Amino acid sequence: MPKENQQEELYDWMQYLKNPHAMVIQQYIAQMIPERYANRKELIERICGHLITQRDVEDFGGLLLDVFEAGFIRAVRQYKDEFEKLGIPTNIVTDSLNKKDQQKIFPDQSEKSG
Repeated sequence: MPKENQQEELYDWMQYLKNPHAMVIQQYIAQMIPERYANRKELIERICGHLITQRDVEDFGGLLLDVFEAGFIRAVRQYKDEFEKLGIPTNIVTDSLNKKDQQKIFPDQSEKSG
């Protein structure tokens, strides 16, 4: 059994050397959906294999954030509608931050060096 783990670790290392950007996305997705990642690991690996450039990674990360945000907003609206059906007035206030104050998931290369 330890030999299988070593082979898997070696395979992971070789994949990282082949395309380090893919590993970043895989780790990010694993952090976002830890309980569901294992069920989608093969698909995520195949998709990430096509993310070659830094821009690919940033654009894909942005897509993931858009999907999560849209789902969150939809859920909030549904809860708001349900509360209003029950006669409970609701006022949803969003916390607005300046874009430069928001933490980036994929920092620009210039930010890493400076």
